[in-house]
Amino acid sequence: MRFLVMVVSASAALTLIVASGLMNYAFMTSLGKSEAEQQILGAVSLAVSTLLALLPILLLWAYRERRVLYVMLGVPVFLAFAAFSLSSAVGFAAKSRGSLSEERALATARLATVKHEIAETEARLAGFGAFKPASVLTEALRGLEQDRRWQSSNACEVATTNASRLFCKSYFDLKGEAARSTEAERLEAHLAELKREAVHLEEQGAGREADNQAAVLARFLGSDAAKVERGLMLFLAMLVEIGAALGLYFATGHLRPQAGRPHAQSGRGATIIDGGVLKAWTPGTPTRATAKQISTALPRRVPRLSQG
Repeated sequence: MRFLVMVVSASAALTLIVASGLMNYAFMTSLGKSEAEQQILGAVSLAVSTLLALLPILLLWAYRERRVLYVMLGVPVFLAFAAFSLSSAVGFAAKSRGSLSEERALATARLATVKHEIAETEARLAGFGAFKPASVLTEALRGLEQDRRWQSSNACEVATTNASRLFCKSYFDLKGEAARSTEAERLEAHLAELKREAVHLEEQGAGREADNQAAVLARFLGSDAAKVERGLMLFLAMLVEIGAALGLYFATGHLRPQAGRPHAQSGRGATIIDGGVLKAWTPGTPTRATAKQISTALPRRVPRLSQG
């Protein structure tokens, strides 16, 4: 069970290390002017993230081995790497979260404009009242153009008789109604397009808070939403970097050298113990320690059976 917990913890720590490296890589590459500079800065950020994750374990090993100079030099390096990685993570979080908030704010402003245009279009469309389809009126105009009075009046340019004038008047009235119908249909199509855009903007989050999490926490804390949003950015960056820097240490910190006696060596079925040097010994004086002593019991000697 303990081994399973350590494996899962190490996997989670590696995930945070990869996330930290990618965050730093994405932010640092955005600072380069050329492609070569971007790749250099990205490689530096990945190397820093890797060493930041390994330094706590290396420092622990050096501390156990009493390597004071290594520890004294390693701690400032760890702090410098941590500051660099944290600043990159904060920049990445601010850029990502800020872009999302700005996009939602722009979508909200666009939604307000679209709703205003919808209201104006509906008002203009209501002024047309009921109208016939433009296609029907167009066919009616073509039918009038086949009348003999259309020909006699030279396409209603020279209407000299009362019959011609009445015919041309009805023709132009119908033509005006067809133009109104065409305009009304255009407004209807534009209104439908505006409504589709409004639905799409609402699906993107327009009309809601730019940052819902920051808004809720700001109401709860009684603070400004912008300050809470910046605090959340910093908290996210710190959480990822702490997990990436100390995750492997927390996962493998239970691994310790196997405890045992310094002078004990394991053998096959017996333990050989090194004895100390006998300084003062006189013949006939019993001693408790020998140069080499086998701690296991000796097998009994079975007496031979006498024949006879």
